[in-house]
Amino acid sequence: MKPTGPDLSFEASPVNDVALAPRLSTIRTVTLATGMLLTYFLGAASTGSVTILIPRMASDLGKTELETQWVASAYTFAFACGLIFSGRLADTLGRRKLYLAGLTIYAVFAVVTGVVKNRVALSLCRAMSGLGMSIASPAGFGIIGATIRHEPARTIAFAASGLGNPIGAVFGNLIGGLMASIGPNGWSYLFFLLAGLAALLLAGAFFIVPSDPDVGKKFDERIDWTGGLCVTAGICLFTFSLTESGIAVDGWRASYVPALLATSLVLLAVFVLWSLHLEHRTTFPPIFKISVFTRRHGLVGITLACVLLISMCILAWIYTTSIFCQNYKGLSPLANALAVLPAPIVGLFAAAAVVLLAPRVSTPHILCVGSAMTAASSIMYAAWPEGTSFWALEFPAQLIHPWGTDFVFGLGNILMSNLVDQNELSVGGALFQTSGQVGGALGICLSSLISSEIAEQAGSVLAGVRAAFYFSAACGFAVSVIALLGFRNVKLAKDVGQIQ
Repeated sequence: MKPTGPDLSFEASPVNDVALAPRLSTIRTVTLATGMLLTYFLGAASTGSVTILIPRMASDLGKTELETQWVASAYTFAFACGLIFSGRLADTLGRRKLYLAGLTIYAVFAVVTGVVKNRVALSLCRAMSGLGMSIASPAGFGIIGATIRHEPARTIAFAASGLGNPIGAVFGNLIGGLMASIGPNGWSYLFFLLAGLAALLLAGAFFIVPSDPDVGKKFDERIDWTGGLCVTAGICLFTFSLTESGIAVDGWRASYVPALLATSLVLLAVFVLWSLHLEHRTTFPPIFKISVFTRRHGLVGITLACVLLISMCILAWIYTTSIFCQNYKGLSPLANALAVLPAPIVGLFAAAAVVLLAPRVSTPHILCVGSAMTAASSIMYAAWPEGTSFWALEFPAQLIHPWGTDFVFGLGNILMSNLVDQNELSVGGALFQTSGQVGGALGICLSSLISSEIAEQAGSVLAGVRAAFYFSAACGFAVSVIALLGFRNVKLAKDVGQIQ
């Protein structure tokens, strides 16, 4: 059945048309960018801090670590599921409203998480917090893109907001370790701390975040609920099946895991066909236009492919280093966290470098060199000679590891904001973040499968680890090749929107 209604479709003005956009003061711009940086910080810290608490939580709850893993996984699962539909709602109903609503949901359920002591209730509350962050994050992306329209402030703001992820990852691990050391049930204080930060952001947002600018354009406010249901359910089942494959005792051998994966692929295929139907045969707006992937010579699709692959690379590296440190070297989880601490610390400098390089150095060069450095780090781990000390190989490998991830995500933010139309900013940010989430899930799933299969065949944990590190390196080098070829006609990231 064809959706009916008045034809409210229009062609949005290019994102570089800033004639009608007000110029924010420097203080307002810095404050707004800082607020969004802290939003991404909160999202990253919420993941890392809880992951390191799993052993302590399992002990306090009287459950196994495998059973308790869902307390951490529920957050990332819900976050990935809600992004795309939330992005469309933000573009349609108002980014400021959705941003405030998302932070409110996050804060409320973070408080409840700190109170309850039941594993199932904890997992549900964490899922609701993840849903809240999935509402706030794409809205925040759209807020920056819609309100900071002038260069170089726009490029610097998007690059600076990207600092939130590496900073949140570093401090999340440190905060989680600190809470774990308090004693029994000390982990509950973590959620009160996270709720407090969300409350501060919420209070500040009332003054920092401006109303959505009205530049006289008529936006279509109809919502494709059918497409929203299909894409949300499809991503939910896809990420659930990948997550469950690593948590379930039988892994992929459990019959429901591949069945759910197949169902998710069918739902996503239905979503694509339905969206194409709406885009080309009706005036009803889809969740997002499938043609966005081929827009401007496919640069949106190329950007998302780079994000997907670099996420696979980094998460495969993180998972495989945990197997290397704990299963092969026999280190404790805390010692494992300390053994890989140099990488996220260097990541702070890599993310800061994006702010300096993005307005000055061509996009393909930054992406190619950074991704090659990350891939080289995985190669160094894969070729690790047995008995080599940490300082001789692992430490220098970690010094070059974060650059590809931070460069791709930092520049990707800028590229995506300039490649989508003004009425697609939040859903564009949602596509960007969803690519990262799906890539991370695939990276963990495939590296786990590779390492376990090779280890079983060779009878050696180290053999499996080496194979998984080579897989991580392949993903990193693929980004270098794609960036060099796909962005060969792109100079600075801020100018990518001018390509027709």
